[in-house]
Amino acid sequence: MSSLALLQSEFLNSINSTASTPFFKHIQSGKNLNPQARINIYRSSTHETLMKTLQSIYPICQAILGDKYFGQLCQQYVQKYPSQHWDLNLYGNHFPVYLSEQTAGLPSHNKLPYLSDLASLEQYFHAAYYAADNNDFPHHAFNQLSATAQTNSRFILAGNVQLMSSRWPIYTFWASWQQGFLPDRITAIDSPQYLCIYRNQYQPTVELIDTGLFQLIKIINDYTLAELTQLAEYNNDLCHALPHIADCIKKGWINHFLDPEVKSV
Repeated sequence: MSSLALLQSEFLNSINSTASTPFFKHIQSGKNLNPQARINIYRSSTHETLMKTLQSIYPICQAILGDKYFGQLCQQYVQKYPSQHWDLNLYGNHFPVYLSEQTAGLPSHNKLPYLSDLASLEQYFHAAYYAADNNDFPHHAFNQLSATAQTNSRFILAGNVQLMSSRWPIYTFWASWQQGFLPDRITAIDSPQYLCIYRNQYQPTVELIDTGLFQLIKIINDYTLAELTQLAEYNNDLCHALPHIADCIKKGWINHFLDPEVKSV
C-alpha cells in the first residue's frame, strides 16, 4: 500500500473508531484542541452526513417511523456500519435488514413486517439512479448471427435492473407516496407482488410485473434462448413471458448478449 493510501486508510479508521489510532501521530496538537478533539470534529461531520444520506435514500420509511425514531435508528446504524467507501451513494445497503431487526422488537401492535421490503424498494430505486449508464442492445450484431447461433445465445440483463417480490402491497404504498400520501394501513396479500426497478431515460422507475416475466428476467442471464424455450414447455407463466423478450430489449432491461462461443459483444 502506498504511503498516501496508508494515510487515507488510517484517517478513515480514525473517523470510524472512538479509540486512538496510528493516524493521531500525524496530527499536531493546537492551543485548544488535542488530536482526539480534532478528529471528533471530522467524526461528527461524517456521521451527520451519513445520517442525511440515509434520510435521502429512505424517505418513505422515515415518514412511517417518524423523524425521531428514524433518526435514532440512523444514528445507531451509522455507528454499527461506518462508511467504507468514498462514494456516499453506495452507503446504506444493509439498512433494510437492519430495519427489520430493529422493528422486530417493537410491541406487537406496532410491528411493521412490510418495512424491510419497502426499504429494499427504496434502496433499489436509489441504486438505479446512480447505476452506470447502459449500452443499447447491439441489434445489428445479433441479427448477423445465424438462426442457430441466435437460439444458442444468452441475453444479459442491464446493470441498473433490479427485481424483488413481496407478500405485501408495497407497490401500492410506493404509488401512494408518489401522489403525496401514505395508506392508513397495509395488509398481507394472497399472491406476491413482483416488481422491476430500473432507470428509464435517466429516471429511476418502479414497474409492477407478472409472475412469468419475473421468472424470465430472474434467469435470463443463465440460459440460452433454446434452453428457455425448453423450460417454458413445463411452465405456463414462463411460456407466456417468452414473447415479451423483445419488450424487455426495447425497455433497456436486456442490453447485451453472449454469442454461442460465450464472447462478449
